[in-house]
Amino acid sequence: MRCAIVDSGVQRELSGNNIFGGITFKRSEAGIEIIENEYQDENGHGSMVYRTLAQTDTEFYIVKVLNESNQGNSLTLCEALKWLLNIEVKLIVICISTNNLEMGQEYEKLINKLSIQGKILFASWTNNGRDTLSYPAILKNVISVGRKKMDSKFIECDWKNNIQCLINIDISYIWIPEKGFRSFGGNSQATADLVAMVCKRIGYVRDIKEMRKRIDELDYNYYRIYRDYECETDQRLLSIIEKYSKTFTAESAMWEIFPTIEELSDFLEEICTIFEINKYTVIFKRSMFVSIKKFSNTINIIKNGEKKYEN
Repeated sequence: MRCAIVDSGVQRELSGNNIFGGITFKRSEAGIEIIENEYQDENGHGSMVYRTLAQTDTEFYIVKVLNESNQGNSLTLCEALKWLLNIEVKLIVICISTNNLEMGQEYEKLINKLSIQGKILFASWTNNGRDTLSYPAILKNVISVGRKKMDSKFIECDWKNNIQCLINIDISYIWIPEKGFRSFGGNSQATADLVAMVCKRIGYVRDIKEMRKRIDELDYNYYRIYRDYECETDQRLLSIIEKYSKTFTAESAMWEIFPTIEELSDFLEEICTIFEINKYTVIFKRSMFVSIKKFSNTINIIKNGEKKYEN
């Protein structure tokens, strides 16, 4: 299956052979500038969306519409949607939101055309709250996605709501060149997690109507946290942690030892080096950091290639 990611691009160092093309749209004094076969990510947001989805057997077309500050405008997004009318993809992932009402009708017209072609759009709701208008997520032919903390479920859907799919996210930590490990959460991660699940568990469908039906048929309770194994905490891990703290136990939470993302990033980079984990592809999860013991156990799971989401 083929998927377009409309975001800030993807860093070349992270891109794999599953990317079959890409393009950049940016505003200039002359209007909208279009640069084909160029989609270098200067922010990192789009790269984290891509890394989340790249765990699936999917091909990607990268559409860059956001700059280094993760900002864009409605005109470039509209031009990107027009372009996708002529690109062979099935899914379109837009982890972008705007409340620009003036462009609402233009968004709706373009998205209706994409929907007629059988293309299925997923868009994240704004992180500013449910009551705020959020384009393009609010439109009829878009599957809108947000996040919600739930005890045992991965997903909760109501197709009549503004936010149709609520996802129980487990915040990701993804390595970005020249930035280190950075956290990926919010409604953007919720959207990427949902599309990753769709690619793994559903696959090809005819249209958005069938996609909604198939999402409803999923077993929503299959979401699983990395399992605990009865094994001793790896001494190499303890030696690394001792560089940062002398007062900890096997039950200490990792975020107590590494209170800032910079400290956590340095630690995770060292973990990747010592345990020979590929930092370009690994995705650490916040649930791993509940305790040192749990983190030690999950290192072995990562090395053995066990997936976060299992059938």
